[in-house]
Amino acid sequence: MTETQKKRGRPKCFKEDDALEAALRVFLKRGFEGSSLDDLTKELGINRPSLYSTFGNKEDLFITALRKYHKKYQTHFAALLEKDLPPKEMIREWLFGFINNYQTQEIPVGCLIVNSTILASENHPRIAEEIKSFHELNEKLLTDYFESEKQKGRFSGNAAKTSQFYNAIVQGMAVLHRNQCNQSVLENIASTAMDAYPE
Repeated sequence: MTETQKKRGRPKCFKEDDALEAALRVFLKRGFEGSSLDDLTKELGINRPSLYSTFGNKEDLFITALRKYHKKYQTHFAALLEKDLPPKEMIREWLFGFINNYQTQEIPVGCLIVNSTILASENHPRIAEEIKSFHELNEKLLTDYFESEKQKGRFSGNAAKTSQFYNAIVQGMAVLHRNQCNQSVLENIASTAMDAYPE
């Protein structure tokens, strides 16, 4: 319970995690600037005072939602690592996992972080900085993975350059999916990217 809620003496009548999931749905469909407070309060099922007291303003809510979204990515990546697949198989599963995830979306929305990268760069420096840190962390996670595989003798390429390449592929596929690209096109891109894998 926040200090504001303690002072008012009114407990929350909603779950923060559920509210964040609802906010993610709105932001994925409409983006940050396209999501109005009316859109958010309607989807979250709360009024504006409750939104402000729990999450702050719309920018605060968006950043909190972004962090939750990125945590899902980290959890998925960690689960892949636990399989201890050969590197090429791991990257293939990682790429096609994104495509499979896109197909579960009711409407083509792509990736929240990729969608927000360009739009937030000029008008919303806090969001832009947050997104920049996510991109850097994603690249570091993949680079560290390739470096560890190199030490095991299972990868012989350049770890940094390879991670940059495959991260760019994933981001490109997210943009294409947002534009309602056919699944077969995404599969062709992923397959071609695997042809470029450094043996």
